[in-house]
Amino acid sequence: MAKTRGLLSIRPALAFAACLVGVVAACIAGVVVASPARADTTQDGVYMVNQTIHTGSPWTVLLPAVEIAKGQTSVTVVYQNVSSSPQQLVCAQPLQSTSITLNGTVYTESDSYCARNPGKAWTVPAQSKFPSWAKYNVVPALAQPFTLNNWWGWGGVQNIQLVPFGCIVGPNGSCMGIPNSVPSEWMPTPPEWLTSGTTGACFLDVATFGEEGYIEGLYTLWIGGLGGAIRVQEASGTGTKAWIILTSAMPFGSCAELGAQFIGQALPTDTQTSPQQISNYPPLTATTP
Repeated sequence: MAKTRGLLSIRPALAFAACLVGVVAACIAGVVVASPARADTTQDGVYMVNQTIHTGSPWTVLLPAVEIAKGQTSVTVVYQNVSSSPQQLVCAQPLQSTSITLNGTVYTESDSYCARNPGKAWTVPAQSKFPSWAKYNVVPALAQPFTLNNWWGWGGVQNIQLVPFGCIVGPNGSCMGIPNSVPSEWMPTPPEWLTSGTTGACFLDVATFGEEGYIEGLYTLWIGGLGGAIRVQEASGTGTKAWIILTSAMPFGSCAELGAQFIGQALPTDTQTSPQQISNYPPLTATTP
């Protein structure tokens, strides 16, 4: 019997079950707001941190990004199956809440994927990954160190600091809170979600959700593991509409289900443009090798 980390772990022959916390069956999202008056104010957006929580087999556990929005800090945790066989992740019961430490104060998660889905299990293919998230009701200042405490027995990350980034420009020249260049290996999107057959496409636009809802929705989806599936049309130039490609490997049966999971309301389905054409639009972020 393998070591238990918050939940039962079974040998590969029985599908290795590992403890996760805050997984997004696409995963990872949160939000925060700070006063723009101070130079060290942390603006809403996605901050790449690229830290390792655990290295081993069958799992490597990574902390690629932190999101700030609406007075909350959200961490993205990606589980990478480095073995040659499918492995299983499970949201253990009872829930073991995660926490961060800032200025000596411990803040317990206010929300997470596993808190919403106790007992849920899913299989991660060999050499693939699965994103997770948790939210905390506090926002560190820029470059102010904080610690992600022991993440369900996998380990923690000390001295996390958020630094400003060059961002993608959205409506009216505003920063959309998403880095304009992200190394592809840092993207939390599971690769099979992008290479499986396309089943449809959802869209997010300013006309439907308003400018604030559009921008917040984009980085919530991005950090939730769908960044690689978000497309924009170069010709539009305004960034007022984006599409999210649905594929057969994603754990969402419809745009309504995807939207409810990430932004709390259904996303419209695009019935005017073919998913294949949308797939040819450029991705939201410019990735590097």
